[in-house]
Amino acid sequence: MAAPYSITEYDEEALRDADDELALIVARAEAPNAPRVPSPDACKYCRAKSICPEAQGEVKQLVAVASTPIPVLTNDQISDFLEKAVVVESFIDALKAEGRKRLQEGHDIAGWKLMPGRTSRILDDPMMAFERLGLDPDKFLSACKVSIPSLEKVFATTKELKAKEAKAQVESLLGNCIQTKTSESIMTRVK
Repeated sequence: MAAPYSITEYDEEALRDADDELALIVARAEAPNAPRVPSPDACKYCRAKSICPEAQGEVKQLVAVASTPIPVLTNDQISDFLEKAVVVESFIDALKAEGRKRLQEGHDIAGWKLMPGRTSRILDDPMMAFERLGLDPDKFLSACKVSIPSLEKVFATTKELKAKEAKAQVESLLGNCIQTKTSESIMTRVK
């Protein structure tokens, strides 16, 4: 996975400052015994987090605090532990991926085994299903859920419209037929 990028314009002074800052970062990183500082940003694309002692230290710190009742933690402690949790979750994902890979290769991992994935059933031809079942159209449609993004794509293709135009027309034509639902709020990191 490639890291995201952004485009920024710098004047000459900002370029000199950035050059100085980068030189300082490189010097610190290349220093003997330079500390590795795990963080969500530092560990996000790192392939060594599964063997990194510092990333594993984040796991140990979270385990150590696990016996503390969460309601008594201060806001600063919660912030600190949430930062650690992002690194730990990434470590856990890498650990699970390695465990799954080894189980697929036939290795024994005590207490773990592979189970078949979930099975789901879908209709690849709803019209054929409608014809074969012989149901009243209203009753059949009451069992159907329509994906609005999929409907917009079909509408765009059929009407030879760009996606943005199709979306606007579908919204205009369907109006109050479209219900908007908002899920529970999402907690996200602020950089």
